[in-house]
Amino acid sequence: MKIATKIRILASALALVTALTVGWVMYAGYRGSIASLEREVLQQRVEADVFRLEEAFNEISHDIRFLEGLPEVRGFANGSSRSRRELGDDLAGTFVQLLKAKPHYAQVRLIGAANDGAELVRVDRAGEEVVRRGEQELQRKGHRNYFQETSGKLRGEIYYSEIDLNREKGKVEFPKRPTLRVAMPVYDQGEAFWGIVIINLDFQGFAREFIGTSRERFAHYLCNSSGDYLVHPDEGKVFGFDLGERFRIQDDYPGFADFIASGDDGMTLAIESGGQSDGLWFHLQRVKPRGSEKTYFYGVSARFDEVVSAFKSTLFRTALIGMLLCVFAFLGAVGLSLLITKPIERVALAARRLGEGQDDVDLPYQRKDEIGVLASSFKDMRQSIRDQECAILDANDKLTQANLDLKHFSHISSHELREPLTRIAGLASLLEREVGGESGAAANGLAKSVKREAASALQQITDFRVFSHLGAGASVREPVDLAALVREVLNEFQSKLEERKVLVALEDLPVVEGYRNLLRVLYRNLVENALKYSERDAFSLRFTCVGSGRDAVLGVFNTGSSILPEYQGSLFQIFTRFHRHVEGTGIGLSICKRVVECHSGEIWVESKGDSVHIKFRLEEKENDDTEN
Repeated sequence: MKIATKIRILASALALVTALTVGWVMYAGYRGSIASLEREVLQQRVEADVFRLEEAFNEISHDIRFLEGLPEVRGFANGSSRSRRELGDDLAGTFVQLLKAKPHYAQVRLIGAANDGAELVRVDRAGEEVVRRGEQELQRKGHRNYFQETSGKLRGEIYYSEIDLNREKGKVEFPKRPTLRVAMPVYDQGEAFWGIVIINLDFQGFAREFIGTSRERFAHYLCNSSGDYLVHPDEGKVFGFDLGERFRIQDDYPGFADFIASGDDGMTLAIESGGQSDGLWFHLQRVKPRGSEKTYFYGVSARFDEVVSAFKSTLFRTALIGMLLCVFAFLGAVGLSLLITKPIERVALAARRLGEGQDDVDLPYQRKDEIGVLASSFKDMRQSIRDQECAILDANDKLTQANLDLKHFSHISSHELREPLTRIAGLASLLEREVGGESGAAANGLAKSVKREAASALQQITDFRVFSHLGAGASVREPVDLAALVREVLNEFQSKLEERKVLVALEDLPVVEGYRNLLRVLYRNLVENALKYSERDAFSLRFTCVGSGRDAVLGVFNTGSSILPEYQGSLFQIFTRFHRHVEGTGIGLSICKRVVECHSGEIWVESKGDSVHIKFRLEEKENDDTEN
């Protein structure tokens, strides 16, 4: 049988079989496909909503941390030269600005432990106005659960209350005001509990902004850790536990009962249809605010009836188009076989012989059409590949030899330099012992100077070897917990830190993808640099982090030293030293720069007044300015 006939039969059969197979698969499996699509769409929608919800909770946690760290709050707790009225006025101003910026915040307060939990500063939202309450309106809150539970938290821990209906004088307030209270304990400088700072969240406004309202075919739900409804399309079912009648999601949808009791992140149920795609789908996902022990469940239910109907219509149209394609495929196969069968056979033969390494390949160069162009390009391409292959092999051999020579030179040079310096240090020690006494005091001092300079040169050689070999063993990145890594580094310097009474603080350091051994070298050099150049004891040493992911800017901040602006540009150059009275080789920060570059990042320094802040990003952001 001729190849032209084979092409016609093969192309026609392939088109027919493909159309029939696709049609059958679509007809037989459309329910499962649609069900999977519906589940995926619903899960993606819920995951996006949960991300927004968790970010909203995280923003509340950030705000309460901000308030707890305000200088005015510290002034109240630790005693300040300013009067309590001045502190209260400034703090109230900050509270007012916060409530104006966050429409779903209903109240912000500072409550002291003294006088049975007396309110010291209180700002409320009253309708459209933000009002500071006068002294006669302030109350004692020491008996309230949120105050007592917050007082049991450690410094830096955040208290999240249950989301429930607000009560006044022990009774549910009407109209109903669902409220979430977020608080942090305030400790004085003696680490004694002093009071709390607290934000009351208007949960209805919060839900409208970050959860949305149920409409059309989507319905939104939010439950507490027990499954009680906090948000439901039927307003009569929310906060039933506060009104004497409980409404829980596991009672309405028993399939969620085991999920709520488990630790799984999410679950999807097919409701009312036994798992078929033309019913109701419900996806429920766990929500856990950062820094809180509270757990919530957010879910969305959706119907996809119109999607199924549209898909059936599409299935019919697809089958019709498939039949037409079969007809066109047959006609196209006939024409195609007549046009390209012969030249394709020649090109195929030529390609096979070229693959076997034969140079006497007869390609149809004489043709003036695309086949001739293809034949000529094929020949040129093969020659170009051979030339490039030879050039690459030659360059690779030269590069390999150059690297070996450089490595050998580095090893020999450092070895040859270390030997005479070691002998000089030994001879200086002998000279020091031989001279001795008062008469040899000058010579003894010179001997000590020789020993010190020899030791400095040896350290420079050692640091240079570290610098030149940095990154040689870093082959695979791995998840690195920077907080745990920094604690390991701090343990190495524990005695020095305690001796100099250094105030160490760790911010919320992330887990990053990087080379653990290099990151350890980076943080170790930065800590050693801070200890070396800080000119006083009891200075601050803080490990910072701003942002997250690729946007995270990490750093090490210390007080007690500074760098003039004209020197900051050359700080990371090798052998650069600005403090001649401090021992060092001038390589430490150059090593830090090499480590950051091994992570495709950038490093820079900021120095203001009596502080130095060395910042770095482990992977440069694209098309963005460096953060200052």
